[in-house]
Amino acid sequence: MKNLLIIVGLLIILTVAFYFTQKTMNGGSISLPGFGTSSKIVIKDKTFKLLVAKTEKEKETGLSGKKSLAQDTGMLFPYEQKATPTFWMRGMQFPIDIIFINDGKIVTLYKNAKPPSSDQNLSLYRPTQPIDNVLEINAGLSEKYGFNEGDAVQITL
Repeated sequence: MKNLLIIVGLLIILTVAFYFTQKTMNGGSISLPGFGTSSKIVIKDKTFKLLVAKTEKEKETGLSGKKSLAQDTGMLFPYEQKATPTFWMRGMQFPIDIIFINDGKIVTLYKNAKPPSSDQNLSLYRPTQPIDNVLEINAGLSEKYGFNEGDAVQITL
């Protein structure tokens, strides 16, 4: 009986490993809980893959605690109703650009928001008007690609 359980367990592990191997070899991506993998955003002619913060907990945590973000990836914070959220950099380990979006256009852009030196020294980042999405990307990319307020944004979730 013990040998049968070991064999069943190994088969399950092999099946899961085979699935992920086939998925990545065929150009697919592995989905992380809470994060969409086929989601993307296009600003001007630049496309970013998206990590989507769907729950309030994911929105609160954001990229905090992460050591880096791939250059072709951003984190999107969608809002079902227009909002004026306040963002901070608590727990961040690298600088980012924060892009507030409303009705498919950039309305407020903070370039090179740096991690705080302490939790008591938090800068706050707010949009100039209610928004429906916020995008975080690596610092310097907004400048590199020439993103500006008023630029069109296309989001595919």
